Amino acid sequence: MKNIKKIKIPGIQKKIIAIVIASVGLSIGISTVINLMVISNTLTQNAGEKIFLISRKTHDIVMGKIDKEFSLLRLIASSPYTQQELASANLFYRDSHASLVEERSGIIDRDWNRQAASAEILKSDIENTPLSQYLRDLQSTEPSEVEMFITDKQGFIIAMSNRTTDYWQADEEWWQQAASGKIYISSPLYDESSHYWALNIAVPVYKNGNQTSFTGVVRGTIDITSLLEEIFNIEFGESGRGFFVSNDGKIYSRLGESLDIREVPENYHSRIDNLQDGWTGDFPDIDGIDTVAAIHNLEYDGQNIGKILILMKQSELKTILLSTIKENLFIAFLLIVILSVIGSFSANSILRILNTLNKEVSLIAKGDYSHSFSKSIATSTDPDIQSLVESVSSMSSAVQDREKALQANEKKYRHLVETMNEGLLMLNEVGTVMYANPRISEMLGFSLEEIIGTSYFQFIAEKEISNTAFQWTLREDGFQHSYETVLLKKSGEELHVLISPQRLVNEENEFTGSLAVVTDISRNKEVELTQQKKIEELASLRRIDTAILSGNNLKSVIEVILEQFKNELKADAVSIHIFHPHSTRVRLSKAFIQNKKITCAKNDIHHRRIHEHIEDNAGCLYTADINDQILWEKLSEIDIKTLYIAPILVGENRKGILEAAFTSTVNINDEWLSYFNALITQTAVGIEKTELVEVLQTRNKELQEAYLSTIKGWANALELRDEETRGHSDRVVQMALDMAIQFGFTGEALENFRNGALLHDIGKMGVPDGILLKPGKLTDEEWVIMKKHPVFAYNLLKGIPFLNNALEIPYYHHERWNGSGYPHGLQGESIPLSARIFAVVDVWDALTSDRPYRPAWSRETTAKYLIENKGIQFDPHVVDVFLDMISRKQEPIS
Repeated sequence: MKNIKKIKIPGIQKKIIAIVIASVGLSIGISTVINLMVISNTLTQNAGEKIFLISRKTHDIVMGKIDKEFSLLRLIASSPYTQQELASANLFYRDSHASLVEERSGIIDRDWNRQAASAEILKSDIENTPLSQYLRDLQSTEPSEVEMFITDKQGFIIAMSNRTTDYWQADEEWWQQAASGKIYISSPLYDESSHYWALNIAVPVYKNGNQTSFTGVVRGTIDITSLLEEIFNIEFGESGRGFFVSNDGKIYSRLGESLDIREVPENYHSRIDNLQDGWTGDFPDIDGIDTVAAIHNLEYDGQNIGKILILMKQSELKTILLSTIKENLFIAFLLIVILSVIGSFSANSILRILNTLNKEVSLIAKGDYSHSFSKSIATSTDPDIQSLVESVSSMSSAVQDREKALQANEKKYRHLVETMNEGLLMLNEVGTVMYANPRISEMLGFSLEEIIGTSYFQFIAEKEISNTAFQWTLREDGFQHSYETVLLKKSGEELHVLISPQRLVNEENEFTGSLAVVTDISRNKEVELTQQKKIEELASLRRIDTAILSGNNLKSVIEVILEQFKNELKADAVSIHIFHPHSTRVRLSKAFIQNKKITCAKNDIHHRRIHEHIEDNAGCLYTADINDQILWEKLSEIDIKTLYIAPILVGENRKGILEAAFTSTVNINDEWLSYFNALITQTAVGIEKTELVEVLQTRNKELQEAYLSTIKGWANALELRDEETRGHSDRVVQMALDMAIQFGFTGEALENFRNGALLHDIGKMGVPDGILLKPGKLTDEEWVIMKKHPVFAYNLLKGIPFLNNALEIPYYHHERWNGSGYPHGLQGESIPLSARIFAVVDVWDALTSDRPYRPAWSRETTAKYLIENKGIQFDPHVVDVFLDMISRKQEPIS
């Protein structure tokens, strides 16, 4: 006891009490603050997700019931009872007069509806048929079935489980929809026959399943309190309830044993429609109270039935939050008081026992189980010490036994884990690595000491962080499945792996972490990436093919090729130099550097080096003294680590040279060279093709110029023959071309227009001089010959292929709008537009020019003539456009 006093128990006691109080107070304070932050941020989300899960499960149950109901109706429809009865009932209409059918839908249906005595026999006959009994038997097995009946193809009831209010149903919407071949399902309504709030559903009946042979309709009425029971049964917390919202603007819930049905305001209904299959934390209920809401659409075979709506008041969440805070504060205060009292009374006794047994227990703790307690401890009469001695002795024996068993098991399982081919990680509830096997260390290149104690997420590639976090969340929520991700090795390399997780839980089934088997799938990914690269390379070559086939412009083809070198070979800069045909003189140099496309300046090109390289006819790789080899001086502005120069050849014909520069060291292997050479080959093909096109274009242009010279020669020859029209062709052609452009003629069509205008009177070459140059008035016989000059023109030009599309003006420019022209008397828009345009211009030039037999008319007089002959000789619209053009080009016509 003297030794115990030397320990200064009161001081230690105070410290223990103070530490206990401070620790408990601080822990509870911190946990309260954290709870406030976490609960306030996640309480609404958790509530929303949970009620959405409830709504989804409820939706599945209700839809299962609806599907079951339709299956029952289809079973009835295909039943031999139903088929036989309908065949018999429908036979009546084939053999009966139409007036009998009208009587049944009129008088009999009215008596049935009024419950007249005359209809009682019919009702009784229908009720007592075997088919009606069949319906009642089925109804007895389905509590939710309020009513079932069957109608024939005219809508008259032939079987029923209960009496209905109407005999004839063909004027009802549900019957008409089912008769059209569609299933029918209604909004909730009050059924007059059964006196239930119910849903009506109906299916068509076909003879032996043949959908072209309609025979009747089967209808069922389902009690919504039974059908939607799972919705109305939803009750949780103080305010959580389930509702059904129908399409006709009503909201249904259960109030005691009865239904509560309320009209939904229009604005509230639109808010429900906007919340499609999801949840929200900010949704007022029908009374304007803020709630957390979840909704699910009920839809069957394309028909919308209504919506499941689950609401929980936000005030309940706030109450939970406040209650949690109060409980924490109360527990904190209570714990501090209790622990202070307990600490005060027990600290002295505990410290005495601990001080006495300290040395003995420390030996046991070190594994020295052979040690015996000292005589003073073993013979002590202190009950606490005796109890502790007995407990420690028992503990020593038990620990020895368990250690031996654990060591054996541990040795077995450790060997299994440490020799497995896959990596293994054990993570705690926050993702910290608690254990890693040697294989995962080999895979990542980190030592086990570097892995253990580190967050698992530190080994995840940045691009996979969000997906891995999502998978972790799934694990917390109880889901687990394998997934692919990318880990980062210590070297910085990426490792593609397959994670096969196993969720770890405690005795209360609470998530405590995850065990993950990590399988290296990098080889599979390499094969996949190699295949993808090959596909991309083929696509790149295809883009060059497309550019070559679709474009005749060498610059555009070269730009596509440069783009492929940048995107597919990841070149930092490329310059390409195209030679003149059959020469090594550079005619075009294009490049890109630092993502900028540039036309190379001639002074920046090292022509001497180009000649030196092109002589080798082979590609050259440079990794040193690169600036002494570059062909384009601008490449010296970047830090080039790898340069590859290759000629562009078509056979032995040199088309150009290309250099590709890289700011990193490139592994130039066979695969890389194969793709590089494929791009070079495509480049050569593109250059060869555009050169051929350029040659063809040059030849075509020369040929067109020759044609035009020939046409102008013919026109001049005609003017030499007829002095009166000298200069007429040049003037009229230019004005006619201006008009053609006004009417949208372009390209080849405009060129054909020009040729036709130049040759408009070429047919006069076939008119004898005696008629063509006659100074006096022509006779009727001579006019017949003169009017043939358009036909002469047609016969002269039709055999010349390049003038086939220029015949319209020479052949038709003497036709008149009203059909009085020649040679064919065409009328209106049947006259080609080019001929209508030229006719106006031709007459304008003829009248405003001097002739031997009259002076030139004034512009005003000529314009008046054109206007007077609109709709007679000329196209009115063409005259208006022409006069407008003349007014804009010269002084306005007064």
